[in-house]
Amino acid sequence: MRFRFPRGKIRSDPDRKTGCGKSATGNTIIGRKVFESSVSSNSQTKQCQLETTVKFSKEISVINTPGLYDNVLNKEEIITEIVKCVTLSSPGPHAFLIVIKVGRFTEEEKNTIKELKEVFGEKIEKYTMILFTHKDQLEKQNKTIEQFVQNGDPDLQSLIKSCGNRFFCLDNESASFPQFRDLLNKIEAMVSENRGTYFTHDMFKGTEKHIQGIQKQKLDKKVKQYKQRHKEVTQSEWQKTYWRLVEESR
Repeated sequence: MRFRFPRGKIRSDPDRKTGCGKSATGNTIIGRKVFESSVSSNSQTKQCQLETTVKFSKEISVINTPGLYDNVLNKEEIITEIVKCVTLSSPGPHAFLIVIKVGRFTEEEKNTIKELKEVFGEKIEKYTMILFTHKDQLEKQNKTIEQFVQNGDPDLQSLIKSCGNRFFCLDNESASFPQFRDLLNKIEAMVSENRGTYFTHDMFKGTEKHIQGIQKQKLDKKVKQYKQRHKEVTQSEWQKTYWRLVEESR
């Protein structure tokens, strides 16, 4: 989603776990089916996708990205696509939404903010909010999201605390304007706390280095495997092979 107050815009990037309802949440915010969504545990999102709508006199842009723990793409591909979101939302997103399904909090999700900070830096916490899905499951138990959090996993509480205690619960089965307006108000409050600023390229200068590190690990692994399989090789053959492995590691 994109937020930029001088021109009434909001930019945000929903994230981050495969099968949590991330794409469905993007559709709910936009108000129509623009992101491919499925009940399958397999990821439907392979590339960043930007969609825009206008609600409450604000231009709202949502960028759907692959989940951090996508079961199709490798880690480097995931990080590269997630980094693209900052470029797509130029001059930068106002909010990162970590999407978590009510009722489950996996080991992978516990590491979400840690992974994001490794890619984008410590400042991302200021621009991040937890967005729970499947609110209807809580309503069936006559529970509020506040009760769910208060009586829930300590690691979940810690994650929310690291994001400034910002969280919201959405019912993707309901297209009601009140819940969307409440979500918008929450995001606007976060933007106000950040004095209207957005997350910029300068805030994640270490990202390229992070990606290069992953590429080097892949290259080292390929070189080691090649040398194990080919004990004897000429200098000329090795040079050609090495640069081929470099390309494959990108």
